[in-house]
Amino acid sequence: MEQPLVDFLWGECNAGLRRCLGWKKPADARAAVEAVRVRHFVEWFCGTGNLCTACSQLGLRVGWFDLNFDSKGMSLLTDEGMARSIMLALSLMIGATAWFGVPCSTFVFMSRGHTVRSRKQPLGNTRRRDVRLANRGSCSWCGSWQCARSIGSWSSL
Repeated sequence: MEQPLVDFLWGECNAGLRRCLGWKKPADARAAVEAVRVRHFVEWFCGTGNLCTACSQLGLRVGWFDLNFDSKGMSLLTDEGMARSIMLALSLMIGATAWFGVPCSTFVFMSRGHTVRSRKQPLGNTRRRDVRLANRGSCSWCGSWQCARSIGSWSSL
């Protein structure tokens, strides 16, 4: 289970993201994957963090990720934010819950008029900056989900 995740992480991380993670070689990614996992529940795009608060009150160790808490450090559009998201995913215990809310973006149905997203053109009108940023954020979101799923956590989308 761990080697495919190490390969995925090392292959998908650009130089800036590796710098934020402190990874200089594949062995650093392996060490992160093999590190002790401490969280029972992590919530991505949690808004006000009601689920995290409830889980914490039950004595569970939690983590959260949302722009409401840190607009740069918790943005999937920055290397710093993506690094934080990856480390949150890697901190989940086997059998923990990874809760992924829907990030605010142009992927909602109400935006189809200007995004021109469709089954045949899922990336939409990539000439628009907001559409390109949503596409990039969605790819990062999928990377975080892949990390959480690969370590054996339960995921809710």
